[in-house]
Amino acid sequence: MSSPNPNPSKLDQQQVLQRSFDEQNDRLRVETDATVVNGAMEVSISDTTDSIKIGDGSGSNYVGVTSGNLNVVNFAQLVPNIYNYISLYQTTTTDTWTYRNGGPSGSIVANVTITYTDTSKQTISSVYKT
Repeated sequence: MSSPNPNPSKLDQQQVLQRSFDEQNDRLRVETDATVVNGAMEVSISDTTDSIKIGDGSGSNYVGVTSGNLNVVNFAQLVPNIYNYISLYQTTTTDTWTYRNGGPSGSIVANVTITYTDTSKQTISSVYKT
């Protein structure tokens, strides 16, 4: 491998690509150290040193707790097991999940309304089931 470049590098685009590609192995150059652990693994989470966000995967819609305790809602107990269709209606500060049995026009078995403290929807104010 070539010697390191000064920071910031004076390389042009072509030189960057040439230095990034390993022709002998026909792949991009990647240097890493990894330890692979087989079997069960224990994860310890501390409320004083760790932060966990629960979201929809978009990176912008998640539930946050600013202070105090997090009371987890067990939706398995909130909604009966007999449903085969879920729909979502959203406003600026609420999400209403409708659970139905029998498809989109089937019988409603439960509505769960989540109310947030503001339009960012980062902090839950309340959860109601009807």
